[in-house]
Amino acid sequence: MNLSFNLENFLALLQNYNLAVWPLQPVAYLLGAVALVLATRKTRQSGLPIMAILACFWLWTGGVFNVIYFRPFYPRAVVFAVLFVVQGIIFALAAAGKPKLEFRFKPGVQSAVALLMASYALVGYPLLETIWGRGYPLTLPFGLVPCPTALFSLAILLLANKRVPWPVWVIPVLYSFGGVVPIASGIHEDVGLVAGGAIALFFLLRKGTDPENR
Repeated sequence: MNLSFNLENFLALLQNYNLAVWPLQPVAYLLGAVALVLATRKTRQSGLPIMAILACFWLWTGGVFNVIYFRPFYPRAVVFAVLFVVQGIIFALAAAGKPKLEFRFKPGVQSAVALLMASYALVGYPLLETIWGRGYPLTLPFGLVPCPTALFSLAILLLANKRVPWPVWVIPVLYSFGGVVPIASGIHEDVGLVAGGAIALFFLLRKGTDPENR
């Protein structure tokens, strides 16, 4: 079964989408920067705004990009729409403290990897796309489309103080492995998503088996 899609048509879709939603792109970047700063500092109740921001990203991406723009072009996007809306609801519940998540930067490999993943989601995607001759508006806008949003979310979860319950991270991890589809279609920058998903899975499972993080 061929799961790939036509790259030329997808880039035309991105162009139309970027032009239609402007100026939400800088707003998404600002929110992402706020979430990342809060996640690297030990701040009381930081989990609420961080999870609320991620919830907005996932609900928008599922309900607007996947349903309105991507589904007519790629019918299987309805599955992504459902997953993103469900994950958005999970993040919204986490913002309300169910489960309660707290974040901070801890010197070590995991936090360094988290920052690298977040940087790739924020800067790596548009940088590579520009180098490859696909500058704005042919870029994947951070926080408003699935792939950089999923990678950034996993990076934030790696900065959690304690074990992250699996229902919070399972959808982003599973979606990250689906990045092989856009890679096969010519969206080569999504290699960072697939690699990030595998790395995040390793750290999240390892933290879950550490008694100190329970």
